[in-house]
Amino acid sequence: MDSEEQGVCMNCGGDHATVFLVTIVSGVKESRRLCMKCHVQGLSGSPIHEAMKQARCCFCGGQAVVPDSLANIANGPETVPVFLCLSCFAESNTVATEKLRILESESDSLPSSEQKKRLREITEQIETHMRRWVIQRDN
Repeated sequence: MDSEEQGVCMNCGGDHATVFLVTIVSGVKESRRLCMKCHVQGLSGSPIHEAMKQARCCFCGGQAVVPDSLANIANGPETVPVFLCLSCFAESNTVATEKLRILESESDSLPSSEQKKRLREITEQIETHMRRWVIQRDN
């Protein structure tokens, strides 16, 4: 069983992987699972990391620890980056994983424009869920 199957960090092999990165370059898809420590270390010194130091979670206002990659992808590169605190990231990631599995099963038969539309719809559904979740969590 490889590290992806086990859910351990593909970088250090230690802590449980909670950050799932997917990059597509020239049509080649690469997936990586990282623990939060390795993810943050990989960001260190980058422009996104510097912006995150000053950022607040877009859902609860807590200290940001990760960029919301899904929202940033769905909204496009010209938008202001969105950040999440650790607890909102964990909840958002759980919901996103469920919804993206459904999209992945449909995506082969959808044109690119429809995939982007569905991704924006999923992002909106996650945002709605998160706003309700934060209210329930904080009450």
